[in-house]
Amino acid sequence: MGRVRRAEVSLAAAGAQTAENHVITDLVARLRDTFGGEWHNADPHTTIDGPAYTPAEHDSNEAELGAFVDLLTRESRRARRRRDIDAQSERRIVRAFARFATGALRWDGRQLEPLLSNGFRDALRAFPIRARRFDPSLRPADIYQAARNALTMHCVQSLLGVPVESTPAVLGYSLLYPYTDNLLDDESLDVAAKMAFSRRLADRLRGREVEPADPREARIFELVAMIEGQYPRARFPDVFASLLAIHYAQERSIALLGGATTLPGRTIVEIGVEKGGTSVLADGYLVAGALTPAQAECIFGLGVFLQLRDDLEDVEDDAASGLGTVFSTRRDGCLDEPTARALAVGRAVLDRLDCFDAPSARPVRDIMARSLLLTIADAAASFPARYTPACLGELERRSPCRFAYLAAQRKRLSRANGSLTGLLEFWIAEEGDLLLPDSRD
Repeated sequence: MGRVRRAEVSLAAAGAQTAENHVITDLVARLRDTFGGEWHNADPHTTIDGPAYTPAEHDSNEAELGAFVDLLTRESRRARRRRDIDAQSERRIVRAFARFATGALRWDGRQLEPLLSNGFRDALRAFPIRARRFDPSLRPADIYQAARNALTMHCVQSLLGVPVESTPAVLGYSLLYPYTDNLLDDESLDVAAKMAFSRRLADRLRGREVEPADPREARIFELVAMIEGQYPRARFPDVFASLLAIHYAQERSIALLGGATTLPGRTIVEIGVEKGGTSVLADGYLVAGALTPAQAECIFGLGVFLQLRDDLEDVEDDAASGLGTVFSTRRDGCLDEPTARALAVGRAVLDRLDCFDAPSARPVRDIMARSLLLTIADAAASFPARYTPACLGELERRSPCRFAYLAAQRKRLSRANGSLTGLLEFWIAEEGDLLLPDSRD
């Protein structure tokens, strides 16, 4: 569900582009203050809450996780040999995940079933087909990257009571990321060319006529047109204002590169909150066209939390590359305090979930309530040396598996033959496309 790193920075660089819709500008400013306040006002010494796991439950859950990783490893190796994934492999993977989720993660099987079937299944099937139809040259890795964002948007659709489907806006917004990522990585373009692209994209998001500089930029502008086709600008100004809001937030995030150690801590928090919040706020407007104030607040907060979770996962890479975040700029290296504050933001999001009252929202709300805060513990598992023993113990007791075991299984999944990402790329690349088994099979 959160998007960070180069995909966001690739939309930046030309100086602040102001969102002209003052309603959205004021909304973002208010929500930035709201969730910045949740961060600053959190008690970093409070006891970590949530259900705890006993040693016996850890043993059982670790056996479940090990079996799931074993199956993923076997299926990945089989896919590498055959260069595809057959329907039986798909069924085995999904069934194994369902067993792990209902057992170790304590998800309700009745709530999980709608996420593995019905609209989600059809939307996931349609996305890679439509992406490849838009651009046959897209690599499976690019489609996988875009599909991760599409899945977040499908969850937001479910929360908002909107039909879960691969709409033009879902496809258009999700595909912006691999295209802009690839543009940033293009060593044939200098900084000036990338800055000029950022200016042209901002103008295109405003609805101005802009001549694309090259065929790749023309594709990007086609994606904006795809969104315009679903949401006429005159009727849905907030949709495009939300896109400008994330563009502006991404430009501000350039300050976090290299020179972040010179920025005040509050500025680093403010930039991160705005960047994460606007990324998922745009998801909300792009799937529904409009949001109530309560829905916008919760969705913005979810984006902030996902940004924090991703920043915790990437703390060492960010520190090495000079990217400043609330985690990577800790001078003493101890992550107890920022982790406690991130958990407080997550609890603030969960406290706001009641604003989603559609029947389709219940499965997603239930799963978020059971597992959202666990994602912080999962990220923390990779950096045990950065926590005090007391904090580490509190986090580990609320994790389904012990941290050493989680770290070991993550290493297994990162190997080429056991890569979950590689499996999903094969899944996308095969002729049948991302088919999920019918829940009745």
